[in-house]
Amino acid sequence: MKFELLTNVLKKHGLKGPTFRALEPDSQTYDILALQPGGRIAVSKTFIGHENYVESHAKLTSYLSLAIDHELDLVLSPEYSLPWKVFGEFIQKQRLPALGKLWVLGCESITPEELEAFVLATKTIVKWIYEPVPRTSGHFLDVLAYVMQVPSQDGTPTNVILLQFKTQAMADKSQAFERNNLIVGTTTYLINNEDDTIRLISCICSDALGFQPPIQPPFRLDLHPYLVFHPQLNIEPRNTQIRAYRQQMFAGQTSEREVITLNWARNFVLVKDDKHLKSAYGGSAIYSQADNFNLTDERIESNHVKGLYYCNWKDQRTHLCYFNFDEHVFYFRMPKVKQYVAGPLHNRSGPEMISTLEWDQTHSEWKECKVAMDGYKAFCTGFQEEKCDYYLDSKYSALDRERLVAISTGTLIPQKRWYHISDLDSYTAESDERSKRFTFTHEETRESKAFRRKCMLRFIALQKEILAEPNLFPPQIEDLRNDCVLKPPQKLTDYRINLTSKSGAAQGATVMFIGDEQQREAKQLRDSLMAKWGENEKDPEMGTLIRRIVVWYRENSAIKSVHTPTPMIDDTLETPTTITRGNPHE
Repeated sequence: MKFELLTNVLKKHGLKGPTFRALEPDSQTYDILALQPGGRIAVSKTFIGHENYVESHAKLTSYLSLAIDHELDLVLSPEYSLPWKVFGEFIQKQRLPALGKLWVLGCESITPEELEAFVLATKTIVKWIYEPVPRTSGHFLDVLAYVMQVPSQDGTPTNVILLQFKTQAMADKSQAFERNNLIVGTTTYLINNEDDTIRLISCICSDALGFQPPIQPPFRLDLHPYLVFHPQLNIEPRNTQIRAYRQQMFAGQTSEREVITLNWARNFVLVKDDKHLKSAYGGSAIYSQADNFNLTDERIESNHVKGLYYCNWKDQRTHLCYFNFDEHVFYFRMPKVKQYVAGPLHNRSGPEMISTLEWDQTHSEWKECKVAMDGYKAFCTGFQEEKCDYYLDSKYSALDRERLVAISTGTLIPQKRWYHISDLDSYTAESDERSKRFTFTHEETRESKAFRRKCMLRFIALQKEILAEPNLFPPQIEDLRNDCVLKPPQKLTDYRINLTSKSGAAQGATVMFIGDEQQREAKQLRDSLMAKWGENEKDPEMGTLIRRIVVWYRENSAIKSVHTPTPMIDDTLETPTTITRGNPHE
């Protein structure tokens, strides 16, 4: 790849550098609009784009209208998504971004002849900048358009459209149409302000295969904070080689880099020669190593309801937020990747989803979606045990459900803060970025589905098989027989208790079923929890009580248990709820 700085390119054309709000290194946030389109994509020797012209015209017109009406700072669309006719209509009406705003739009493919005619028809309205069309084999260009307004040397606002051509064709069996038909470009632009602090670089889909972060001055990636945009039309957006650049970037010493990947929605279909290739994946996401990332229950749950799902990519010390895989427009807010401010003002708190929109076919517009479907309800109803309580009520949050399943199935890390978002095992993204969350089930890899199914089967067995059979209760919690209910663990009890008394007459307990395990594993889990949590627990009504932990397991088809020492009531004490330790009972 050849790299060029935007400010240098503009200077050659008699223009001054911009001041994009998204790239100013201050403590202010900036607003982003991102389109994740769905539908059928037509593929031929000369065209890649929407098969349904009428629908795509309506959706993209409505989308860009939102960007104009709300004056968004950064507007994004994925590869091959913007019809040139819609683009032309906005140019002709001069409905383009104002000073300080930036659009980065993946356009439908276009032939060199079509591009030349398009530029000729609009050159009195906008200043077009792009490298000479390469004289290579192929029939069409894959274009990313940077749309902006910058001042001329005399200060006159000028509409500018900078085009970046894809430099690496996708060549796998499913998308070899690019290898045979794409005219590849040579130049990647580094978008920067006049002050040249934060830079934005875009890597168009398979450009990632050959992407080596700039190392030569003045383009070195380690000398500037970077926002990387990765627009795609990709059935396998998490392919090992496609995602390799992220591992390389986040393994470095600087944390001042963030990535936004934007793919088409799951279930998009590539239509070529009467063959239909359907995607089961979305994969749009935000990656950040922000040091003040907001991991409060309130922020994580608010984002979740609006279609942004947190994962902790521990291998790379990176926060990973997946977008809902379905077709949506996402409106979210981000702090700057670099902040030249006084210490108390510095706060890289991560993304905040403001609203998620869905397509309203009746009114032909994007409208706000109250709750994005995370797949949890569908996942639960897929089990035969319909009478199991999956805690689908709105009074329970996604975190409530994740914590309840984790503690009830023994899939928790034995430590004091096991419940914290950064320590919950189900929230940990695997090395390949794969999510295995219970309450975000769009990830359908075999390993993630197997993990969820294993845990949910344990949860169902605990609730419907074990707790429903009084004879399986050891003496340690005999006061809870026929008087108990599973509840998500709460802050008042340090997130330790998941089995409570219906009548309120008995203290709660920590119970779990770990499936087909040996007694040794059950004891190890019990002992680890006792060592990390201590012997006592807090009850908001009864005060400090002896901790009660029961670990059930299945051995040779029989349900058995291990637990903490059996408490005994000491009637000589003033209060009958005071408990002292008795002899261990296995």
